[in-house]
Amino acid sequence: MSADILAHARGYLGTPWVHQGRSRQGLDCLGLASLVARNTRGYTFDVLNYQAQATDETMLQLCRQHMLPVPAVARQPGDVVVIRYGNQRHMAIVGDYPAQPGALSLIHASSVHGKVVEHRLDSRWQRIIIAAFALRDLRGTTEAA
Repeated sequence: MSADILAHARGYLGTPWVHQGRSRQGLDCLGLASLVARNTRGYTFDVLNYQAQATDETMLQLCRQHMLPVPAVARQPGDVVVIRYGNQRHMAIVGDYPAQPGALSLIHASSVHGKVVEHRLDSRWQRIIIAAFALRDLRGTTEAA
């Protein structure tokens, strides 16, 4: 488990949802994952000028380019997941669900809730995850961007 990833992601809980936000003043789902990667793993992946309700494969492509794929059966806290809501895409960080030992949670910037939230990763959410990825650790390497 990547305790530093979870601690950093949870440090943004309650931060307002802002489309293309990249700071504690406001974040969207891609901004949260990008800041966590930069501050815990020494690199960032990012893109701007995307729709507030992403409908293309940009998030999935970014993850494939900058992270390591994780099979569904191997998902663990600290992984990044891409979620499909109908034709929309969303990104979240898998956490360890504090209220239920052994259960998983999702930490994400939710436009519905208007802020960064954490909730249990239940079967409804499991069904709409289309891919999972592990952040690469580039701290101390010449590849860090």
